[in-house]
Formats: sequence, C-alpha cells, structure tokens
Amino acid sequence: TNKLASSTSLRALGRAQRQLPSKLLPPAQSNNYIAVKTCLREPPFDTLRKDMLVLVRGGEDGPSADELVLAYKRLIKSVEDIDATSSLGMRGRSDIDPFQLGVEYEEIETALDLFIKVGSEAAGIPLQEDTRQMEVGSIDSRSGKVTSRVI
Repeated sequence: TNKLASSTSLRALGRAQRQLPSKLLPPAQSNNYIAVKTCLREPPFDTLRKDMLVLVRGGEDGPSADELVLAYKRLIKSVEDIDATSSLGMRGRSDIDPFQLGVEYEEIETALDLFIKVGSEAAGIPLQEDTRQMEVGSIDSRSGKVTSRVI
C-alpha cells in the first residue's frame, strides 16, 4: 500500500516545495521566529514527515533505499534545525546569527529538492506483481464435466 500511496505523498511534497518560497521564506528572512514555528505547523508543512515516511517505506526494498533514507534524515534535520532556532529566538536568545534562519531555509530547500528527486525515482520503480495467471474452473451441472480457464 505504501507503493500505491507514494504518488499522493509526492504530490503533497511537491505542493510543499511550491509553497516554501511564499510561506516560509518571508518570515525566515525577517527573523520572525513565531511565524516560522507557526508555518511549520500548518499545511502543507505539517504533514512533511508523514509523506516522507510513506515514500521511504514504499522504496525500502528498492535499489535506492539507502539514498532515500539519507535524504529523509537530511530533510528532517534541516526542518528540526530551523524549528530549534526559532524556539531559541522566541525565548530571546541574543547569540543567534541574524542570517541563521535564512541559511537554514536554504538547507530545507536543498534537502527537499533532493528528497523529492530520490523519492520520485524510488516511486517510479514498478510494483512487483504476481505474474502467474489465476486458473478457475466451471462445472457443467448436467454432465459434471470440469472446464478450466485462465483469467
């Protein structure tokens, strides 16, 4: 089922990627810590982890499974970094670099691009289907003769 849900998760991640510059970039550039934390908890960013896990589980038996897990960890770390910096800024820490949120935003952008690229490659690998054809039969009620046919 994760393989089938991968296309939906890819669309959701693509939506997040498209909305990243309009929703997360402005508060990150202006060092608005509260707005950054709020933005990460609103759609489409609130389901990033879930959508990424669907892709990781769907591609775990594929050839790019290790690369997908590394891209997942990189993206999660970048989102957690900007969230942690925002938390420190909200508490009034003065030792935060004024460009820190901008740098962390760029890392999220890069990591999301990489994850979507690797995830779409992993999702593009076809399902391993059962190639055996199912054989069914029917019984003639008059003669009792069994006739088999392949579906």
